[in-house]
Amino acid sequence: MLFFLDHLVLNVKKLDQSLYFYTEILGLELQWQKSLTGEGPDCATITLGAQKIIFQIYGQNYKPMPRMFLPGTLSIGLKTDLPLKDVRQIISDKGWPVLVMPIKKHAYSELVDLYLRDPDENIIKISNK
Repeated sequence: MLFFLDHLVLNVKKLDQSLYFYTEILGLELQWQKSLTGEGPDCATITLGAQKIIFQIYGQNYKPMPRMFLPGTLSIGLKTDLPLKDVRQIISDKGWPVLVMPIKKHAYSELVDLYLRDPDENIIKISNK
């Protein structure tokens, strides 16, 4: 029936700061599209393969709206094909703080994850396995 995630809507306080983080710090591509309903302002989107993250500004009237749609309430997991020490260095060189880079032992392998926060305090987890 359902087979993949098309998009995720991210509610942000300051669009310019969020777009800077996702495009300049994480290196994702920015696109603009008409609002989902055809009403209201155009939406900024970034693409991740076939999926998109759509940015909506907190307090603007988008329809339909979830009951709770607050900035800083998401945890997003991203995958990279680069070694995480390289990703950490790229992010650090751009002046963005990395929270933690733990190694977790699982049954079949060690997973290494890199955590940081976007401008709205959402948790961004980057892993390479």
